[in-house]
Amino acid sequence: MIRRMAEELGVHHEALRNWIRQAEADADAGERDDLLTTEEKNELAQLRREVRDLRRANEVLRTASAFFAAQLDPTRPRSERSSTSTRAWGSSAHRTGACSARTSTIPCQVFVFSAAG
Repeated sequence: MIRRMAEELGVHHEALRNWIRQAEADADAGERDDLLTTEEKNELAQLRREVRDLRRANEVLRTASAFFAAQLDPTRPRSERSSTSTRAWGSSAHRTGACSARTSTIPCQVFVFSAAG
């Protein structure tokens, strides 16, 4: 039956079947408890974006804090300072050209995050 209806509508039968399943999940009666509703899917996608953004912000803050700690503590070994700047120079901001001053001593990620925030 679904195949015939899909042919009449000019869509693939699996697409029609998925649309029917989603409509059943979205129905007020809750005919399908095994699927997320469209609203739940949208909320999940939004929460995943938020988690990704927060993880990115945390990485920027970790990099910035390590950089400034190295600048404020002259007794720290030199190797720890260079690892901070190396990590910043490998950032996506440099690969994409968002930062132009490669000779800067401040990690570029800090400026990229500040400009976006």
